[in-house]
Amino acid sequence: MDQIDPALLEEIARGPADEEVDVILRLRRPGIVPEGVRVVAEFGDVVTARIRRGDITRVHDLDDVESVKAPTWIQPSRPDTAEDAMDTTPRPSDGRRPISDPATGRGVVVAVLDWWFDLAHPAFRRTDGSSRVVAFWDQRDVPGPGRRPGRATGTDGCLTARRLLAALAKLTHTHA
Repeated sequence: MDQIDPALLEEIARGPADEEVDVILRLRRPGIVPEGVRVVAEFGDVVTARIRRGDITRVHDLDDVESVKAPTWIQPSRPDTAEDAMDTTPRPSDGRRPISDPATGRGVVVAVLDWWFDLAHPAFRRTDGSSRVVAFWDQRDVPGPGRRPGRATGTDGCLTARRLLAALAKLTHTHA
């Protein structure tokens, strides 16, 4: 196996051995998860997971593990000043929007990557009650024989706008 990721070596030294840390694993055999690995999400042979800091080297050295990497946190750069943050003046780098168009947000599609979000929340609903969400891909796994991701919503994992509307019609959700 390859050498251990330098970022993981730093992680090992960063804190107590029994504390859980985030890792990304590539498995030699998809679905065969090493003991002590708590899976967050699976994408074929790639697994995002949490393991004890003290188990990083052990998991790295297992035959069933192709590689172990530290996650890389990606976040937007921060504006230099509060004034910069409020500036909506189109820039030459805004190549997808003609300079003559105002920055309205109209036509923008936003992706939400998370375990779940509240589809019934008023922020995601139009005034007529229909969903502003274009599609929802449910990756949650519900335990049980023959269950696949998406079974939590009773779908194949993807809810289109039409299926979202039908699902929202069944919800009995209130907000304080």
